[in-house]
Amino acid sequence: MSYCRNCGAYVPDWAENCPACDTPVKGPAQAKREKKQKSSESASQARREEPRRETPKYEEPPRDGGTYTYGGRKKYAESYDADVRENQGLGYLCYLGPLLVIPLLLKPKSRFLRYHCNQGLLLLIFAALVSICDGFAGIGWLIGIAGSIASVIWLIQGLVNVSKGVRRPLPLIGEITILK
Repeated sequence: MSYCRNCGAYVPDWAENCPACDTPVKGPAQAKREKKQKSSESASQARREEPRRETPKYEEPPRDGGTYTYGGRKKYAESYDADVRENQGLGYLCYLGPLLVIPLLLKPKSRFLRYHCNQGLLLLIFAALVSICDGFAGIGWLIGIAGSIASVIWLIQGLVNVSKGVRRPLPLIGEITILK
């Protein structure tokens, strides 16, 4: 677990670049070697000098899942923040039927877009099934009306999730994963 030296965003161990600012980061193995080398050099200096220790100032972490700070400096940022800011406009297309293909073609590696394209695809499949059921005789029209209302509500909910930049599944159908 490491953080970007440039922007302070969380960088997964397997990543070569920061997901927020795309700054190259050192791998964990190389960082450990350098840390070992620095610690052996600093151990001899520490014997000669008395270290100055300042008490770090901790702040209460926010309750709403925001960023955490340590001594006033930004130490933790959600790894999706940069992805959300960059791709939020394309995220709206994910819920507009067949237009969900556009974000997948333009930004195939974006986790934010992939998640919302999956939700949009589920909504599109649900709406197609509702349309098929609407054609049945008997209570098909009732299923059609209820399903259409649910589709519109879930469409609005998905667009609100994109505008807030959150990954919240749609009710009843959102837990299914088609696009990984």
